[in-house]
Amino acid sequence: MKINKKAKHFAAIVVAFAAVAVACMEIKSINIDQPQPDGTMAPTIQAGETATFVLGCELNANTDVPEGRKLIVGMLAPRDWNIAKNCTMSAQASAGLDPEVIHEMKVIPNSTQPRNMPGRTWPEALMERFGLGPNRYNDMEWVAWEAVEAVPITNGDKFVYDVTIKCKTGASNLKTCLGFVINHNDDGLSQDDKHFKYAFSDLFTVHGGEGEEIDYTKVRFNSVIPSRALQNDLVTFTFNGDAFDNGLIESNQDIYFRGTAVTQEGNRYNGEPKLMPRENTFTHIYNCTLWPMKYFRDVLPEGETLIAIEYEYTNADGSIKLNKLEEEIISGGTPSDELQENPRYRFNFRCD
Repeated sequence: MKINKKAKHFAAIVVAFAAVAVACMEIKSINIDQPQPDGTMAPTIQAGETATFVLGCELNANTDVPEGRKLIVGMLAPRDWNIAKNCTMSAQASAGLDPEVIHEMKVIPNSTQPRNMPGRTWPEALMERFGLGPNRYNDMEWVAWEAVEAVPITNGDKFVYDVTIKCKTGASNLKTCLGFVINHNDDGLSQDDKHFKYAFSDLFTVHGGEGEEIDYTKVRFNSVIPSRALQNDLVTFTFNGDAFDNGLIESNQDIYFRGTAVTQEGNRYNGEPKLMPRENTFTHIYNCTLWPMKYFRDVLPEGETLIAIEYEYTNADGSIKLNKLEEEIISGGTPSDELQENPRYRFNFRCD
């Protein structure tokens, strides 16, 4: 799988790298392909299954560091994956070190800050420095791992590594570009890109899971954070009126969220329209945060179970609306028969 060309070229593993040292580093490959039922390989996997990503890396050292350095690898993935809990990393050398030794890595705790970005956790610093890359949907997180043991190096050493990342994917259907960062503990995200490099993968797809597919790289009107929630969680709905030209923004009226409770018993109950505050005067982005059970408290009968919200964005009287069907048409898509019958956005709640 080729590295996303919009990103900077990835560095090789900086397992051992002194602050004053200069080394020739590069990442040879990012493999996000997975085995398919027909025996082929493709960058896609069934929801809830464990994906294996491999970073092929190389380091040419030109200084002695007998005390060694610890490799740090950062990864960007959808929050739905919970990679701090569901992802493991290890490195294994094919040249320069004993190939039988597997170098284990552990998640860096929030109490440990990057040396050159103090006052921030590693996830905060990685997001600030590298952002979301090609992704447009900000329901992603960075997590960083550090090698358990430092590896000493000698001037002239050449290390060739595979960093193996095993990650259980989430339950949601999605497409996303994964992000990766290489660094080391003595540097801690300095401004010197000889000590760190980053890149984003091509699209990786999770299918066969819950809900409609979310393309994290696609500009769209609607987004929800978090992408998965329980009925008693706070959920933020965002209308991005700048995504495409649309009548709702052109009308220059207030924007309202109109939600309908969908119950396990097969019934639907309309909540009151909720005014959506505008984020700022420079963009047409509007948000509303709901506690679903409170929002539908006056209309949801006792004994019925809320399983989803169907919703759209409208003006005050509902005469102008923007829903999933309208978004598909405005963005140049061809609406399916199912979408024409059920034009509203839908948010499904987790069962657990």
